[in-house]
Amino acid sequence: MENEQKIPAGYEEAYNFLNAKSIHEMRQLARAFGVSKPSLDKKHDLIVRVIGLASGALKPDPKSNKGAKVKGEDASAESVEKVREVVLQCKSRIPYERVDIKPKQYEFNDSGVGTGVGKMYAGLLEFDERGGGRLRGTGCEASGNDAYLSESIIRRYYLREGDRVTCLAEERDGIPQAMQVTEVEGYAPIYAERKKFGELPAAYPNEQIVFAKEDSPVYFALDALCPIGYGQRVLAVAPRETGITSFLNAAADAARRSGAKPLFVLLGQRPEEISETRKNFPDCCVAATGFDEPAMRGAYMAKLALRRAERFAERGERAVLLLDSLAALLRAYEEASAVADGKERRERALLFVKQFFAAARRLEGAGSLTIIAAAGALDALQTGEFSAAANAVLTFSESLAARGVYPAIDLVRSHSKRPQSFPGYDAAAAASARQALAGAEDAGEFLSRFMRQKESER
Repeated sequence: MENEQKIPAGYEEAYNFLNAKSIHEMRQLARAFGVSKPSLDKKHDLIVRVIGLASGALKPDPKSNKGAKVKGEDASAESVEKVREVVLQCKSRIPYERVDIKPKQYEFNDSGVGTGVGKMYAGLLEFDERGGGRLRGTGCEASGNDAYLSESIIRRYYLREGDRVTCLAEERDGIPQAMQVTEVEGYAPIYAERKKFGELPAAYPNEQIVFAKEDSPVYFALDALCPIGYGQRVLAVAPRETGITSFLNAAADAARRSGAKPLFVLLGQRPEEISETRKNFPDCCVAATGFDEPAMRGAYMAKLALRRAERFAERGERAVLLLDSLAALLRAYEEASAVADGKERRERALLFVKQFFAAARRLEGAGSLTIIAAAGALDALQTGEFSAAANAVLTFSESLAARGVYPAIDLVRSHSKRPQSFPGYDAAAAASARQALAGAEDAGEFLSRFMRQKESER
């Protein structure tokens, strides 16, 4: 017992949780967390190593394709997630870092020759048509220096499109090529399948996005009369100069305040607006193209941003994707299509955009993906199709904007499906307020009075 590893201080709860499992289960988990030969270790040592790997204190064993595959079933995605959750809860309660896990020590080599020593690359994984992939920037942008990951690397580490990956890469033939993945989403790689977005059952939203601010009667009334929830498909039908840009920024702000993950997809925008969004939301994914750039670039960036949002939702987080606009995305997909026939190209592009919008949902047993999309210059038929697919439609009004209501959301014509699912929603009071708002001569004054009245009732 003299050489037995000590239980890491502060992780006793995690140790007890893992110790209740059988040796067979521990070997499955150890393989998933990167222990190459778990059958050679005692149960106690496996537990200590799993705690170290899940907390980030230890690096996983180097992976290789050589030799026979280790026998035994893989640990389930649920069991791996639960172990990580328990370990990270212990870590969060430790008042100070007991183990210095950063900075990690790597040797860098700028010569580009195959010495077995490489450079670190990080980015969002985008698949290519050959089964491999490249690491793109945090805004889903491509560059000539993006590291390449082979199909075998992707399979070995169970990587998915949209994962944030850190790898050690070596330059070969002028291209950085990954040799080893060191982190996935900031954690040591997990060598087991995870929950899959498309296989998780969809459910109706039941948690509201709270827009209200003290100085905004419009957002206060939006929360009361037309509540928007995490997991909804929201179509915003907004003519020019009615406040769609400020509304999308407010939605991102509301999501960020509640701990959700906002992502922007801005296509064909003014360069100064793109710069302002990136400045105001420095920690968010902002996939953007300017009006002077090829529209087809936006198709690839939008797809990667969507995959990124799906990865958030799979692991229990709330992703809110803000798209401006569906019409611009439709043009981008048309340009990116390899189909020669014009009619077929338009039909395929419309199908892709519908599938993009349909991805929004709350997931049972996981998180949610909300998509709030400006319609843009869709024709009447297309607008009707997307309105039917949406479970919330916000109609913006030029006449309200002219009267100083900003953003100019017409709350009489806007609607959200199943608002009664959100705690605190009063259907009778909302109907009465809508009726009064429809007959009000001054909508701005009515909304201000409505906000003051509701605040006094609290």
